Parts: sequence; C-alpha cells; structure tokens
Amino acid sequence: MGLQRILAEELKSSTSINNINNLIREVDSTYKPNSSEKKYYLDKGSMEVYENKPISFSKKEWAYYIIDFNEIVEIKGLKKELTELDNSCSLSITINYSAQIQQNHQKDLIKLLVTEPRFENALNNRIVRWISTFASNEPQFVKRFYSLQTKLKNYLEDEARKLGLSLDLAIEVREEKVSKTLRGQVDVKVNDFHNRIPLSYELEVNVLENKKVEGMQTLMNTIKLDEKVKEIIKKSINSKSTIDLHYFHFNLHTGLREFLIRELDIDLDRDGLKPEFLTLESQLRNVPPERSQLIHNVSCITKNSYGIDIEHHLILTLKNLGDFYNSGIKDINEWVKDELNRITQDCIFEKDFTELALNFNSDYIKLEMAKSLTKKGYEIRQLITIPKLEGIIPDHFDFEVGNDIEFPTHKEDVRIKLNIIASGKIEDPKKIARLINPKTTRDGIISKMKETVVNTVRQFIHQVDPKRFYLNFNFPENGKGDSLADELRKKILSKLNEEFGTKEVDIILKQLETDLVRSFKTLFGVNHTINIEIYQLQAKFDAQFMVVSVHEDSYDLFKAKCDAYKSKDILILLEDISRFVKHNVELHLNKIHELNEENINTDEFFRHLVVLLNATRNIVAEAFGLDIKIAPWLRRHPSITDEIQQKKNLFDKERVINDMIKIKEFEEEKLSNMINFQKKELDMKYNDSEMEKYINKRIDEINETLTKTSGKNIREKLKLPEITEILSSVTKNIEIDFDHNEDPNTNE
Repeated sequence: MGLQRILAEELKSSTSINNINNLIREVDSTYKPNSSEKKYYLDKGSMEVYENKPISFSKKEWAYYIIDFNEIVEIKGLKKELTELDNSCSLSITINYSAQIQQNHQKDLIKLLVTEPRFENALNNRIVRWISTFASNEPQFVKRFYSLQTKLKNYLEDEARKLGLSLDLAIEVREEKVSKTLRGQVDVKVNDFHNRIPLSYELEVNVLENKKVEGMQTLMNTIKLDEKVKEIIKKSINSKSTIDLHYFHFNLHTGLREFLIRELDIDLDRDGLKPEFLTLESQLRNVPPERSQLIHNVSCITKNSYGIDIEHHLILTLKNLGDFYNSGIKDINEWVKDELNRITQDCIFEKDFTELALNFNSDYIKLEMAKSLTKKGYEIRQLITIPKLEGIIPDHFDFEVGNDIEFPTHKEDVRIKLNIIASGKIEDPKKIARLINPKTTRDGIISKMKETVVNTVRQFIHQVDPKRFYLNFNFPENGKGDSLADELRKKILSKLNEEFGTKEVDIILKQLETDLVRSFKTLFGVNHTINIEIYQLQAKFDAQFMVVSVHEDSYDLFKAKCDAYKSKDILILLEDISRFVKHNVELHLNKIHELNEENINTDEFFRHLVVLLNATRNIVAEAFGLDIKIAPWLRRHPSITDEIQQKKNLFDKERVINDMIKIKEFEEEKLSNMINFQKKELDMKYNDSEMEKYINKRIDEINETLTKTSGKNIREKLKLPEITEILSSVTKNIEIDFDHNEDPNTNE
C-alpha cells in the first residue's frame, strides 16, 4: 500500500500537573543544585555534554542544565486531529502522560533542548513525529485506529525510553454519540395498488465496533444519513415483487419490518452503522378487519308464492387488500348483504315450497357468493339454513301407540290390546312430499306415522283368529314359520318404508291385558273340587280340576260367559263347571243298577269313573269354551264302619309313598302348565323379573305343601319304631287316597 499521510495539528493545549521543565532546565553558572538534582555542562561549540566541567585552555561557550531524576510530572490535554489521507474520515485524540528521566541518555535530552528551549514543547513535538512515523506504516490508520490504539501506545512509550524518558501514556478519543434515532416518512409503492402509500418510520442505529470511526463520522452528517435511510426503505419495498398491499398492511410489524431491517443492515454496514430498532406505521385508511362474521336473513318468495326466510351465516376472510381497495367498496358488510339478497332471491324464486323442504341445495348460492367475493379480495365460508323448515322432517322418530285401543280380531266380539313402540330414521324424505306444506310440523308427520301404524295393525289383527293371538303371538305355530308378532312387525316395517321412506326401524310389540285376558288369568291354574255321589250306595268321591286354556275356536263363547259374569266374581264360573261335571257323571253312574259296595272298590270301577270324568271335558269346552284338566286320582269318603279297617289294610309303606308321588307329580304338572301358559300363551305383561318372582313364589308355596305330606316325609316317619301309634293317628285324622289309572284311550 502507498504511504498514508497523517495531518497533525500543533499542540492546542496542555496542562502540566507539575511543571515539566522541573525535569530538565537551563540555569546560569552560579546555580547550586540541591540533593535530588544534578548539573550538566554543554559545550555549545562541540555540543558535547559533561557531568563535570573540563579544564580547557581555549575559550569556550558553556550552557548549564539541571536534571532532577526524582521528579515525575504529568501532562494532560495534548490534542491532535488525525485525518485519513483521502479525507474520508478524521479523528480527534487526546494524549495524557506522566514522565520521569531515567539514569541514561540524559545527554541526548540536553541536546534536545538546544533546538527547543522549552522541554515540554520539544517532547510534545517529538511525540507527534513518532505518531506520524507509526501511522505511515499502518494502512488506513484512522479507520483502524481503535484496533491499533494499544499498539500505538506501546510504540510511543518504547520511543521515549530510547530518549531516556519513562512515559506512562494514555490515548483518549473524542467520541461523538455512538447511537442515534432517526424519524421520518417516505412514500412507497406496492405492486397491486396504484396509489403511493405514506409510511412513517422510527429507526435507531448504533455504531459498529469494528467500524467505529466511520460510524461516528456518518452520524455527524444527520441530513445525509436521513436521506440514505429513506432511499433504502423506498427502494427495498418498491423493488420487491412479492410485497403487495395485503402483505404490506397485515405484515407491517412482522415480516415487512424484518425484511427492511435486513436491507438497512446491508447498506448501513458500509457506513459503520447497524440498525437496532425499527418501528413502522402505515397511513392506510378504512382497512377492514382481516376476519369477520356476518348473519343475514333474506325474505324470499317461492315459485308457488309462499313466503320463506333464508338465514345466512358467513365467515369472511380478507385475502387480498389490494383487490378490496381497488373495488372501491366502502362497507364490506353492507355490500355482502345486498349481494346475498340478489343471489338468494334469484335461486329461491325458481323452487317450490316442497322442493325446499325436501331437498334444499344451497350450492348455487354459495358458489355465486364465492365468485363475487373473490373478486373483492375475500374468501368466504357460508352456512345456509331455512329456519322455518328446520325440524319439519324428523331425522329420527320414536313413538308409542296402541295402549288405549282395542283391535277387533277375526271374531268381531273378541278384541285384543297391543302396545306398539317404533323408532328409526327417515332415509328418503321424498316419500313424504305429499305431507309437506307451509303448515306442516314435525309432530304432524309423527302423528301421520302413528296413524299409519294403527291402521296397519287394525287391518292385520282383523284377520287373525283370537286363539292364534293368545297362543302363538311370540312363538311360531307348531314350531314352524314366523310367529304372529314377526308377521305383524314385517307388515309395519313395509308400510313405514313405503309411505315414509324409513330405515333402521325397530318395532317392539307387547300384548296388553283385556277383560277377557284378566278373566282367564283369574281362572287359570286354580284347583277346584267336584263332589260325586252314588245315591243308592251313599258313596262319595272327590276329584279336582283346573282350567288350562281357552278351547280352540271358542273364544267368543268364553267371552260371552265372561260378559255374563262381569258383575260377579268370575271364580263362580268354576263352581258352575263343577256342578256341570257332577251332574253329567252322577247321571250316568246312578243309571247303573248293578253297582254295589263290593264293585265300587275295584280298580275297574275307578278306571271307569276316570273315563267318565275325562269325557266331560269336551262337554265343558262346548258349554263354557274352556279346556280343563282333571287330576289323575280320586278320593273316596268311606263309611264309618269300615273306615279303620280299610285304612289299616291299605296303609302299607309303598302304597302311601306312591300316592304321595302321584300327588306331587300332578301338582308339578299343573305348575308346568301354568308356567308355559304364562310365558307362551297369555303374555301377562310381566317383564322377566316379575315373571321370575311370580314363578319362584308359586314353587315355594307348592313345595311347602308337598313337604308336609311328601313321600320323603312319610318314609322318614315309617322308619320310626312307633309305627303303631302313627297308623292309629293317621286313621283318626286323614282320609285314604285311592290311585286309579286313567283310561288308556285318553290323551291325558
């Protein structure tokens, strides 16, 4: 590099704490030095310095100097202006130092004073020359001053030692402010808006440490710096193709600010500055919010002249502020409302009321609104509803009918009750178009569905035989095919789908009690006694029967009987049956003249009596409409004279046990019939838990009765040693039971 030139002004001011001339000064020949001083002699002709004046025979001119080696002086305020050779920058420095003369080279110091009478001026001038020499060897000395400052200090102190001085030197820079805040406004232009946009800014810049001299020099010229900052901001925004009006406004304090800081950092680095803080303010007016919500109701007229309200829920998102500004719209909400009015009425005017209710398609309105708003810089999300039609068509239904209705069966006088619970969805609303009008309501459609279900059930039940309803409602007849409930369920499902477009429908059918059912339940399973007498022999027999079902095709007869007993206790019917059977059996027995005391005790007689009793069941069915079951054993009331002897002869262990087992089997069979009837034939309207409680209670009652007279109990008693006493007790307190086989030709 070429030699750098340092322009250094002369000493402007200096302040000596102690007079520097106390270190070394010129005196007259008569001066007597004190203890800390030493006197030196200078031959002005030869410029030789002597500690002791030599003897000379020639005439010489002498100068006398005093040096104080103990004296230390401080010099402050030596100021110098340093300017770069190309005048690109300058620097003002101040040098402060303390000085003391060393014990060597003092003669050189004395010679220095010959050219400069004052030692202070001589030393300061010498320091300036040393700085010049140092600067000439360091390229861009002024710009690099801060990095060379320590090196310069060491160099000056080394040069002073060569002269015999001990210097402690400090260099201070006269610094201006190292930071500055700039404020201004600049008009910028973006790529999608034709007007210029005023942009206010506030910028804080700091001087770079590695370019401190240039930075401070730049800060001194405020006007030039302001212009440069404006130019950087304006050029950066105008030349950036990705900065449109929307980005400019909504990213002013984020992305745009960061972009400008980067641009300023690059350009101001050349001037020794760094942007530290930047704030921006835009002068745009009437900027709408970036996101807003709007609810608007449009009153329309349908094709068939019905008035209807369309409700719009919109979310508006501003996507392009430039398009919005260029559109000239002042109030976006009012503009959107006007556009909704126009587009909605155009759409609805082409549709009739039923079409709107069944299949309102809002896509046209949404599409047209989206097109319009996109041109204005907006994105739209839209929900369109017709409040008046909301809920007219139930998406889910759940209703119950039949509780208070009696449905006539194939036999007109026999009516049944049935509870129907239906739930499901309407899959094809077009099938209920016939029901849709401005007065239609959701409850109205549900009511129509109920009406349809009731009519379907009524038509179906009217063709059903009562017996099948009571005996085969939930179970297939003869174990094959569908049950009555399944058939009816299919009918209802088909009708609902056909007329209402239903899907996922669940139908629950429950038999309900009628007066007829309640009467039968009262009679069912109750044991009743038939007293049979053979008058000519004064013999008496007891048989038990119970009602097990309504006879096939006799429900109307049974209903007529029930109606006749309506104001009385229905159990009186059992007494009538008992008398009816008694009359028919006795009439037959009393006509048999060959009966005597001997043959009525034979097994053949008792089999004949059982056949007679069973034969009366058909007569009971024809007279009362009921099927009865007669117990497979009879009980005879013996005469007093042979009572004890008969009981002793017949009361053997196995016979009594077998009798008790027969009794128990009969009771169990009776219970089984009752349970089956309860479960399968009558639908007592009990739920599972109620049925279980009822059955358990009945079983407990029967077991309690059987335990008292069961075969097991008798077996235990027969093992006791007091057999005679037991037999005696029995003959006094119980009656003998005679077991006789049924007629093998009967089915019972």
